[in-house]
Amino acid sequence: MKAYPGCRHVHPAIDAFDKILKEKDIDFSRVEKIQVRTYRVAVETEIHDIHTRGDAYFNIPYALAARATLGRADWEAFGNIISRMNPSSKP
Repeated sequence: MKAYPGCRHVHPAIDAFDKILKEKDIDFSRVEKIQVRTYRVAVETEIHDIHTRGDAYFNIPYALAARATLGRADWEAFGNIISRMNPSSKP
C-alpha cells in the first residue's frame, strides 16, 4: 500500500516536508509560502486546476497544504479539504 494517495511524484515532497516538520517547530499562521524544488516529470504530471479529489492527488501544493493544516496527507486528508473547497479555489 502507498504511504500517500495519488501520484508517486508527490510522495518525495511530502516526505521532505515531514522531515522538516519533525526538525522544526513551525507556526503555519506565519507561513507566507512554501517553495518546492522537484524534478521535471513531477511538474509535468501535476494537475493545476483542482476540482476533484483525483485532481488533488496530482498536486504537490495541495498535498503539502493538507499535511500542514491537518497534520497528515493520507486518504482522508485529501477528502476533508476537497469537500470544503470552492471549486474555483487553489490550495
